[in-house]
Amino acid sequence: MPLCVSSSTRLHISLSHPPPFLHLLQTNSRLKQIEKEYSQKLAKSAQLIAELQTSVCESKEENVRLQQAKEKQLKEANARWDEERRTITQHADQACKVCSFQTFCKGKLWPEIVCVL
Repeated sequence: MPLCVSSSTRLHISLSHPPPFLHLLQTNSRLKQIEKEYSQKLAKSAQLIAELQTSVCESKEENVRLQQAKEKQLKEANARWDEERRTITQHADQACKVCSFQTFCKGKLWPEIVCVL
């Protein structure tokens, strides 16, 4: 015996209890939306990683450049120090020679010169 159901009741039942296919379509749509969101997040993450890698490379290059500049400054300072040390040593040697000459003159030549006068 067929059940008599009005069309409004059928509509109400079909809306309140959607067929499984409609539920699958909604789930599929939501999954596609989630996939799209995660793809966007992945793209942003990949871009951020690339920017950070670039920044790290630039920092390393800057570090190498600064280290080379400091090594050059140190080399120049050492060269100046060596030159100053040589100059001071030469002046000290000359001063010693003058002192030796003066001592020699006082002990040997000076009395002879005084006697001649």
